[in-house]
Amino acid sequence: MKILFLDDDVLRHEAFLREHPSDTVTRASTVEETLVALEAGSPFDVVYLDHDLEGRVFVEEIEGTGCEIAFFIARLPDNKLPKLVIVHSHNSAGARRMVEALQGRVPVRHEPF
Repeated sequence: MKILFLDDDVLRHEAFLREHPSDTVTRASTVEETLVALEAGSPFDVVYLDHDLEGRVFVEEIEGTGCEIAFFIARLPDNKLPKLVIVHSHNSAGARRMVEALQGRVPVRHEPF
C-alpha cells in the first residue's frame, strides 16, 4: 500500500512506521513536503493528515496547516485523488474543516492519532 503521512511530531512518525512496516510510506512534516509528494508520481492509496503543524497547537488558520492540504486534494483531478484520507488531528475544529473540504471528492474519516 502506498501511504502519505503528514505530521510534525517525530514520535508519531516513528510509531506510524512501526505499525506499517510492509507499506511504502512517504513521510512529510510540512505543507511544502506534502505538496511535493502529492504532485509527484502516482496517487497514494491512503493519505494521513494532521492539522496543526510546525509545533503550533489548536490553530485556526488554513495556510500552513493540514487544512491547506485538504483543500489542495479536493481540487486534484480524479486520476490523482487518494483512495482514502484519514484526518488524525486532535484539533477538532480544524479536523472538521478538513473533513468537510474533502467530502464528496474522496472517502475521508477522522481518527485522532
